[in-house]
Amino acid sequence: MHGAQRETFVCAHIPPRIDHGVDCGFVCYPGPDDDGLTDAWCFDCEVFLNANGGEWTDEVKVPDGLSILCAQCYLRARKIADEHSRLRVN
Repeated sequence: MHGAQRETFVCAHIPPRIDHGVDCGFVCYPGPDDDGLTDAWCFDCEVFLNANGGEWTDEVKVPDGLSILCAQCYLRARKIADEHSRLRVN
């Protein structure tokens, strides 16, 4: 399933939900490439981010850490969120 493909970082809250088709929101920014693979985080992490200045820094880190997702899993998580109207591309 995974194989050799591009990877990206997401908050640790997203990956455990992919296999169950459950979303926790999906927030990302348009990337420089057309593949859409940019760092992403859930709605809870977005609330945390906005409450702490709105920018990830050395002091403002993703709660519970980051996980690496392959392109296929990333796009699957994004699709699940989109199907539940919980995709936000800022």
